[in-house]
Amino acid sequence: MSAMKRVWTRINTAATKFAEHKTLISVLESRNTVLKICRQEKAESPPPAALQYLSTELVRLTLERQFPG
Repeated sequence: MSAMKRVWTRINTAATKFAEHKTLISVLESRNTVLKICRQEKAESPPPAALQYLSTELVRLTLERQFPG
């Protein structure tokens, strides 16, 4: 599995955990979480546009799982 695929998997896991704990995260917190995951997975930091996308996706997935339907 590639490093970025592992990052994406961990982003999904993080979103589920945030949702289970009823934690609302800001885009800034999400950005820091994504960068932390990248470091832990030894993946290169994504370029700014990709980092913005991944950060907003983490927020969106968290909200989607916290408030389904």
